[in-house]
Amino acid sequence: MAIKFDTEKVSSFLNKAKEVGKNAAESAEKGAVALSEKVKEASYQDRLKKYNPLFPEEYTAVGFILPHLITIVDEAVRRGIDVCEGAIGWRSVESETEVLHLYNTSTELKEIEFYPAAVSGATYYIDNFNPNRYINVDYIFEKAHEERLAELEAVAYALGAKSCTIQITETQQEANSLNRSANLGGKLVGVGKIGVKAENSSTAATAKSRAGTTTTIFEGHSNPQVPKLKWFADHENIKSLIQMRCDTPSAIKSRSLKIYGASSATMTHNAAAAIDGLRGIKGGISMKSQAEVEHSSELVFSVEF
Repeated sequence: MAIKFDTEKVSSFLNKAKEVGKNAAESAEKGAVALSEKVKEASYQDRLKKYNPLFPEEYTAVGFILPHLITIVDEAVRRGIDVCEGAIGWRSVESETEVLHLYNTSTELKEIEFYPAAVSGATYYIDNFNPNRYINVDYIFEKAHEERLAELEAVAYALGAKSCTIQITETQQEANSLNRSANLGGKLVGVGKIGVKAENSSTAATAKSRAGTTTTIFEGHSNPQVPKLKWFADHENIKSLIQMRCDTPSAIKSRSLKIYGASSATMTHNAAAAIDGLRGIKGGISMKSQAEVEHSSELVFSVEF
């Protein structure tokens, strides 16, 4: 018996099967493309997280807060990395301290003053009294030291003192018994001389010592003025001396005050450690050891009227 096929139905069935296969293939292709895009996006996000680029629109935004540490880097260090295209630097965290790695071509995008001028490879720490000013860490401890001395001399002068003596003592941080001392001479301040001594060791755990005494002689006067304070603006003993002298000039003839270094420190230990982590130990002296010496120092300020 001959079997007759309904050619129209068979053709319709075959077409439907073909369409189903085509749709399945298209779906599979779309699924593969979508998966590939997701993988690419995940990889891109991973690279964004890894390199953490900073872009101009964020950096120049009103609410952007500058970290305390900025290091100037050559823009070529990340050239060719797709997620860094158009960036002006990146951020990282060292010793619990945020650091901005700013490209040398982007230092003028924001109103920041670098002292001295910004140069590639240099690291700058925020000025304690001006949030838009950053000081090269190679000079920051010496500069702060000189500013403190000058400020105390200015206090004595404004109050009409006949003389003032500033005595500084420091506890030298030593790493081991292999330390070598190198006398770096002295620096004249007022009419006194403060010796500068460097302690170098194989483990780079020591720092400059600025211990010494300086004495300045004035003409003296009985018209005391309130001086401008920066480093010692929060020192109650200094403020008390100023008030007593200004309220009743003849009531006080002399005064001796002790000031601890930790109360007017240039930077925190974490910030100093972060700087060491960024650039290593320079000249056998670490930033952290300098911060420790400064924190442990004592200053005796004596005035006579």
